[in-house]
Amino acid sequence: MLSRSDDTLVVHGRNHFATDDVQAYAEVPGIRPRRVSAFAEGGDVQQRIRLLAEITVDADRSAIGLTRIARSAQFALAKKLELYICDFDLVEAGQLPVITSGTVRASEAERRHAVGAITLLKTDAPGG
Repeated sequence: MLSRSDDTLVVHGRNHFATDDVQAYAEVPGIRPRRVSAFAEGGDVQQRIRLLAEITVDADRSAIGLTRIARSAQFALAKKLELYICDFDLVEAGQLPVITSGTVRASEAERRHAVGAITLLKTDAPGG
């Protein structure tokens, strides 16, 4: 069971707050601080979490570099929050919509992703 209420994702009866996701990524090299968005997708029967994260301007954009960033981010979530993400994508800096404080607008990021308006970077990591 997965649902979203404001900035909280509920996965298997456990709350996961957007601020926790952002903090989990704070130490991942290559991920821009506070530039992460998580949302549910997949319909009523089999929902899953989709996570989008912007990479830093100086991140290694080779296939190996992007895969390393993606796997490090997935590991950080698993280690710090016991949250396992299958659908994880990296995007270029500036792709995620933000409000004036710099916080990502999750619902707008979800909408843009759904219509293909966000360009995803290819990685060899699961879900990437």
